[in-house]
Amino acid sequence: MAIESHCTSLELSKRLKEAGVEQKSCFYWNAPVPETFKTEQEKMALKNIEPEIYQAGLSWGKHFENYSAFLASELGEILPPGVWSGKSKEGWYDCWHQTSKLPDDLEFHAKTQADCLGEMLLHLLTNKLI
Repeated sequence: MAIESHCTSLELSKRLKEAGVEQKSCFYWNAPVPETFKTEQEKMALKNIEPEIYQAGLSWGKHFENYSAFLASELGEILPPGVWSGKSKEGWYDCWHQTSKLPDDLEFHAKTQADCLGEMLLHLLTNKLI
């Protein structure tokens, strides 16, 4: 199973960073920043570059932005107590809470456990619930 299926997606990782989540994880998305590619040779190279996940500590310089690619276990450490997740019969992951401190109808669904928990964290931060 590819590491991408264990980590938050690039899009969600970007949104978590924008929401102020500390960028500390075992893996990082390393995504090209197109506006930093100035010369014709750099622009040609950009056409062949895809975002990839790397282990912490690796970076490819000024032309790339790093985003934490959180594992579900890392998100579990950030989320408040009482948040749970599990896989449904249909193959989707569900995320919910069992605490009176959060709204009753708070539940998320995603294709991966990391994205499910990440969406929960993003919602809690965006709505100032934590």
